[in-house]
Amino acid sequence: MGEDPALWQSDIFGILPHPDESRVLVQREDDGWTLPHVRLARQIWLDQLGLVSDVLQRSLGIPVRAYRYARYERDAERHREEGVYVLEWAGAPGPPQGQGRWIDQRALAGLALRHPAHRAVLDEYFQEAAAGVTPARRP
Repeated sequence: MGEDPALWQSDIFGILPHPDESRVLVQREDDGWTLPHVRLARQIWLDQLGLVSDVLQRSLGIPVRAYRYARYERDAERHREEGVYVLEWAGAPGPPQGQGRWIDQRALAGLALRHPAHRAVLDEYFQEAAAGVTPARRP
């Protein structure tokens, strides 16, 4: 019998692009900045984009949809997983809830991130967005 998914903790982060500019949303958290974030007291799977969309949409208070993951890590021993998902607007863009700001790649360089590993994920996102090229194997 499989293990109980409720024993897990899942951290879900979203890369939300600005509707008109080459910027993404970051939110204030304690002494630093983070991507929009939701923590669930359960296990999710990498491809549960509907669930990811729902929880981030509720957290942000705006219509968003997750359409792919940019990073996913799973630690079975500690029962933790983390996914960084790229979002798109699922309706008319509007201001997100909470304390946030839009940053570009230049501003990212000097930003104190609560999750330093996200810097590389965001750099890659900005580079791909600037190039306008979707990798061949990505839907």
